[in-house]
Amino acid sequence: MKQKTGLVYFHAYRYLLIPQEYIQTNFITDITDKTSLEKKKNLLFEELIRNLPKRYFSTIKFQVIEADQQIFVMKMGMQKHTLIGTPELIEEEMEDWHSVYVIFNFPMQMFLIQHKTKVSADTGSLVKKIIELLQTDIKKYSLNLQINPILKTNHFWDIVKKYNKRIRQVDFILTAPNFARITKFLGEELQAAMKSTSAAQAKIVLSSDEQSVLNISENDKNINSIVKYAQAGGGSFNIRLYGVKRKTSKDGAKELSVDSVALNAKGSCLPFIKELFKDADN
Repeated sequence: MKQKTGLVYFHAYRYLLIPQEYIQTNFITDITDKTSLEKKKNLLFEELIRNLPKRYFSTIKFQVIEADQQIFVMKMGMQKHTLIGTPELIEEEMEDWHSVYVIFNFPMQMFLIQHKTKVSADTGSLVKKIIELLQTDIKKYSLNLQINPILKTNHFWDIVKKYNKRIRQVDFILTAPNFARITKFLGEELQAAMKSTSAAQAKIVLSSDEQSVLNISENDKNINSIVKYAQAGGGSFNIRLYGVKRKTSKDGAKELSVDSVALNAKGSCLPFIKELFKDADN
């Protein structure tokens, strides 16, 4: 049978794990306070992900494809129902399973999820399903899981340039900085304020008065640092404009692609996967 060829598309996401203010002591995992939770939170999350294929869900299934100490490649299948016609000209409802690749890179706190319209119109809805499946266990560990898309390069600034002189308000929602790889982009004062208040998120709102617009420049170091942090998966944004529907980061997830032959070849697909993560991080 001839193997199908073509590109498989992925969207990139960053996950951040924020310890809650009050920690539930867990003697099994040796978690007694925030310090011990900070040290173990990533290992606890990794264990939850690696165990997903072993768990039973009525309408969702996971299957391990390949894994090493850093990368975990699996398929997530979702049950749907399709009407098919029989030779007796009767329509019957049949189970119909479609799957997507979900690939985690634990040291980078990043994952890729395949964009396949047969499964879902957007990957954001699939991310919500994963969060729902993990939520109970995440809370049991006194953690708050936040997932943000890693944005296309210059996605924010492209919108600003296109709608210059029409921007009324910009809202940034930033996840608490606790991952050094992206925290470097954020100003020290904002980092300190979020840490001292134990904030899980910060919302920054910039708005003009009714008779004017915002002057937003890429040369502004303060704004640029916030944009870089959000772009790296540390948050999201909304831009409100005169006379135009608002623009958001929702549709700005960075898209990557790999040849399907590389994923389905007899040898390991991990070298190709690692290149995807490099591309996502740049």
